[in-house]
Amino acid sequence: MKRTILAGILLVAAVLCSRAQTFTEYLEQTSAGQGTVTLTQDPRLTEIVNGADIEMASDEAPKNDFSMHIGKRQRLKGYRIQVYWGSSQRVDQQKAQRVGAQVTASFPELRSYVTFSAPHWRCHVGDFATREEANEYLSKVKRISMNDAVKEATGKDFLSCKTVEEARKMADEIGVPYEPRHGIGGILNQAFEEKVEETLMQPTFITGHPT
Repeated sequence: MKRTILAGILLVAAVLCSRAQTFTEYLEQTSAGQGTVTLTQDPRLTEIVNGADIEMASDEAPKNDFSMHIGKRQRLKGYRIQVYWGSSQRVDQQKAQRVGAQVTASFPELRSYVTFSAPHWRCHVGDFATREEANEYLSKVKRISMNDAVKEATGKDFLSCKTVEEARKMADEIGVPYEPRHGIGGILNQAFEEKVEETLMQPTFITGHPT
C-alpha cells in the first residue's frame, strides 16, 4: 500500500513538473545522442510564445501608443509612417535600423519599429491616433516618392515601364543590379538603394514604396 501511495505521489509530481515546463524550455532541453537548440530572442517574444500576457508598450509610452494584450487579444487602431522598405538581406535589416535611428534622432518623441514581413524589411515610426497627426509630421520634413528620387538622381522613370523587360533594360543602362525575381517595383527599389539612399539628407520620408 505504501509503495502504491509513493508511486502515486511520484506520478503527480512528474505531471506537475511537466506542466511547469514551458515550450521554449522543452525546445532547449538536452537529450543524450541528440543535438541542442539555443534560442536567442527578445524576452518579450519568449513570454508570448510561452503563453504569457504581455503589454508591448512601456509605462513611459504616450497615451496614444500602440499596445497589444496577447491574452485578451486587445488591439488599438492607429497610424505609423513607413520610412524604409527593403529586401530580405541582412544588410536591409541594418539599413532599416539605421533609418529608424536617424528619424528618432531628429524626432525623439517618436518610436521606430523595424519589422520583417517576407520578403521585406520595413521601418515604421510613430504611434499616431489619427491620420491627421501622422500627416502633421510628414509636413515637417522633406517628402519625395521613391520613383521621383530615383528620377532626380538618374533621369530614369521606372514607373513609366510597362514590362519588366523595360525596367531591366533601364537598370542595365545605369548599372543597377537586380535578381530574376524582381518585378518593376523591386528593380525600382534596387535603383533607389544603389543611387539615392546614401545621398539623402535626413530626415527625408520616402513615399510610394513598392508593395
